[in-house]
Amino acid sequence: MALTMLATVFAGLSASANAQFGSITIQAPGDLTLEGQDFYVYQVFSVTYRDIVVNGENVRRYAYELNPDFQGYEDNDPNGILGTLTLREYILAQNTDYPYRDTDPGAFGPDIPGSPAMIALSESLNQYVINEGLSEVATATGGVGAKTLQFTDLEIGYYLVLGTGYAGVQAGSPPPDSSTDAQVIYPVHILVTVLDEEDTIVALKADAPTIDKEIWNHHFDDDNVLDGPKDAGEDRIEGDWWRWNDVSIGDEVFFRLSTEVPKMPGYYGDDEDGFGYLFSVHDVMSEGLTFDNTSVRIFVGGTLDQFEDSANTTVIELTAPTHYDLIVGPTDGHTFDIVFKPLEFVKLKERAGDPIYIYYKATLNTSAVIELPGNPNDVYLEYSNNPFVTEDNPEPSTTKTPWSRVIVYTGKMSFIKVDEEDELATLPGAEFLLLRNANDDDDDAIWFQRLPDAGTSANPIYVYRVISNAQRTVIEAATPDSTTQVLVTPQSGEVRILGLGAGYDEYKYDNIEDKWEFEGTPDQYGIYWLKEIKAPDGYYLRKDPIMAQLLICCVYSETYIGSVDGLGEDSVEAVWGLLLALETAEQNGQTIAVEWVVLPEAAFYVPNSASPEFPGTGGIGRNIFIVAGISLMGFALVGLVVTSAVRKKKVAAK
Repeated sequence: MALTMLATVFAGLSASANAQFGSITIQAPGDLTLEGQDFYVYQVFSVTYRDIVVNGENVRRYAYELNPDFQGYEDNDPNGILGTLTLREYILAQNTDYPYRDTDPGAFGPDIPGSPAMIALSESLNQYVINEGLSEVATATGGVGAKTLQFTDLEIGYYLVLGTGYAGVQAGSPPPDSSTDAQVIYPVHILVTVLDEEDTIVALKADAPTIDKEIWNHHFDDDNVLDGPKDAGEDRIEGDWWRWNDVSIGDEVFFRLSTEVPKMPGYYGDDEDGFGYLFSVHDVMSEGLTFDNTSVRIFVGGTLDQFEDSANTTVIELTAPTHYDLIVGPTDGHTFDIVFKPLEFVKLKERAGDPIYIYYKATLNTSAVIELPGNPNDVYLEYSNNPFVTEDNPEPSTTKTPWSRVIVYTGKMSFIKVDEEDELATLPGAEFLLLRNANDDDDDAIWFQRLPDAGTSANPIYVYRVISNAQRTVIEAATPDSTTQVLVTPQSGEVRILGLGAGYDEYKYDNIEDKWEFEGTPDQYGIYWLKEIKAPDGYYLRKDPIMAQLLICCVYSETYIGSVDGLGEDSVEAVWGLLLALETAEQNGQTIAVEWVVLPEAAFYVPNSASPEFPGTGGIGRNIFIVAGISLMGFALVGLVVTSAVRKKKVAAK
């Protein structure tokens, strides 16, 4: 199949002595440009017309004559569209205003926006001119930044306008980290009428495929969201699809990609000597995420939940290797690629506009970045942009969408073991377990990997990183005795724990009161219990564990609306700090903080006494609340002080 490619200049018909001429102007949609996009114009019919008064009304009569180049199409009806009609009769049959049309000279009845019959005809003619190698009347390529492209001095008639479908970047700079050719595609095959001294406007609509990435966030539960991950018992995990989440190291995170079946005019399967439609997903995970290559599932026409609904028969699942190939660790530096089989994918062209959902999961691993900037996961879509295969362009070409990003966060907390009378008197040698629930057995305590010390050699800070059981097995095999459940305090008394998931609460700056404050009540996530199992020499063992809640906060100024996902342009910087509860109250069976004091560092003190300490009311001991704000997200460590004796103690910043 060959298509004659001419220079980017106008090429007119050889005109008769009495020829009349008009023009076609192609307009780019919205902020897009026509830069680099090729267009071809073919005359299907010549036309004569007359303005006349009929029954007292001004009307226009048209007479169309088929261009000999398209006689073969009418004779052979290659796609079975015409039936017993001629091409002229078929087109006129689509026009409900026939035989008079005095309000719209842009077509001879057929250029009705969205007319399925005319879309099918223009696509069929598209295929015909390619297969027959017909020469175009004119061709042109959009220049740098061009918003319009005009074909002038066209002899009046009925024209097929074809476009390669390649459009320039959006106005302004491409998004950060986006592919240099992250641009928009719209295959063009349009039938229009050109009349004397009139300009026919072809306003293109951007029908480019897009892709959107989301992550399941357990902090934002929407009862109306039915599509989401399930636990081992097949119960829905609370949450909603969001732009970010925070978890502990070793936790699974769930992703969903959303795109749709693109319009594929001019693309055909092997039964029509076509090469299909190229459509592939390219995913790049940060080093802190481990992809589960067994978790990929792809659905067309609806979500996973809709597919599992026995009453729904419109949603189908695509499987590998029949419909696509999953390439893990490709040579292009991506984490994985999902490459749809072109000849299989083009079979979906009748479902254009139907949603495509892609699900998969990953695990936050020991390479995770703590707090900012988080652990991003990026994806872009690559798809066909040109149904024309020519001598100059022998291979199908593609274009890439901008990247879509989600971020997985994980936090940290620190505590310092001190004498209850002097917080500068730090205590080494204390041992602790960190539990997820107050009543957990010691054997259920969180496991850690010991990392190199922070601080100084004289006053080191012991650093521990959270690990899962599966990660512990791998780490132990490589470096025996490097994992532990026991947190030991050094000479500085300070222990730093990395890789903890958090609870959520909003925290914002009040411009009027000139202070930072919390909004609402923290959710139930990110609560930990620090249990002392060995006291420093000369001190008694604490009887009760300390409850601590790590918080992640979306912080925004009161002068802004504030992005709902915490990642929008309206977010502003927060501050690091420590919030300590001075007063608490019981509400719905839970102990909540009523009054807070802000301290400058995100570490809390764990005092020990040389005499027995009586348990606090309710037996939960001394409870502490810490907050650490960050530029887009804020991590916080939270606890509650219960006894009045504790409230009266001096609180000093580290």
